Amino acid sequence: MSDAAATKEKPSSAGTMLARVFDNPALPLKDKAAWKDLLVEIKTEAESLPKTLETTKDRETIKAAAYKVRRTKTAIDDAGKEMNRELREKINAVDADRRVIRDTLEGLAADIREPLTAWEEAEKAREAKADQIEADLKSASVITADLTAADLETRLETVRALEIEETIFGKRKPQADDLRDRTLQVLESALQRAKTAEAEALELAELRRKEEERQRQEEAARAEQERKAREEAEASRRVDTVIAHMREIGEGRIDGQTQPIGLLEYELESKVVIDETFGSRRAEAEAVRAETRAKLKVLAADAEAKRKAQEEADREAAAEKARADERARIDAERRRKEEDDAKAKADEERRAQDQKHRDSVMGRAVAALVERGLEPSDASTAVAAIADGAIPAVKIEF
Repeated sequence: MSDAAATKEKPSSAGTMLARVFDNPALPLKDKAAWKDLLVEIKTEAESLPKTLETTKDRETIKAAAYKVRRTKTAIDDAGKEMNRELREKINAVDADRRVIRDTLEGLAADIREPLTAWEEAEKAREAKADQIEADLKSASVITADLTAADLETRLETVRALEIEETIFGKRKPQADDLRDRTLQVLESALQRAKTAEAEALELAELRRKEEERQRQEEAARAEQERKAREEAEASRRVDTVIAHMREIGEGRIDGQTQPIGLLEYELESKVVIDETFGSRRAEAEAVRAETRAKLKVLAADAEAKRKAQEEADREAAAEKARADERARIDAERRRKEEDDAKAKADEERRAQDQKHRDSVMGRAVAALVERGLEPSDASTAVAAIADGAIPAVKIEF
């Protein structure tokens, strides 16, 4: 049996729960007993199915049983959806009627209660205003350490200007009046204490200011004395430095280095400054300058004498050098002449020996030619021509 054919076929076994559900799919949703019977019937039928899958018939039987259960499930589920749809339509209609009735009746109730509501709101506003005034009065009576007399005066004026109206407080007016009076008393007392404290603080501040001013002046005077002492010490050190410098100049040195008289005099007269900053030691410094000038004059005289002595020594040294140079020149000339004479003698001896050797070689050559029949004069002429290189391709080895 195909799945399509099974969807159109009513289950066999008429009178069974499956057949009843096929006719009325909503039955298990409306009757729990019917659902239990249906479940028992399906399980019983499942237990009777073939236990093997060896034949096509067995497999088709199992397939048809499973499909029948699924088809029953789909039919019940669709019936439930339809029931839900119908119920939702009824619920929506009831909700619409409820909204209309509720809104209409609520509007009528509000209209009926409007005068009472307005009165209640006015009473709430009045009570709230009365509560706020009482809260302000209680807050105004709280005195903190940071409040100044000016702050308290402002707060006191605000409380004094406050009127306790019966239209606002009603039966609470006596209590509000009492609270206002007590707040005024607290503020007035606090104001008096603040004024007294501020006056005492001002007096104490003035005393402190005077004491601080006295201490500042003493500190300034002490600082000035220390400054003058430092300046005097510094000036004294500077004077000592200048005097030491001038004494060094008097010894012919600047910064430990010996210098010419001209530079020493320039340093003393142009670089060394003695002015009013030397104070009581100015005369001492001037005396050292005069002493140094005298020393420089002595150094200059010594230098001049040394210069002249050096010039004389230089002249004597130059003359001695000239004499030595002349002696050296004469000795050199003599050595050169001796060397030239020795060289000329050696050259003459070499030439004589060479000529002797040549004469010997040429004599043997002439003798050899004479032995071969030449005349001695002809042989001498031929050998001389060969020695002079006048005969091509022929030469004599000396």
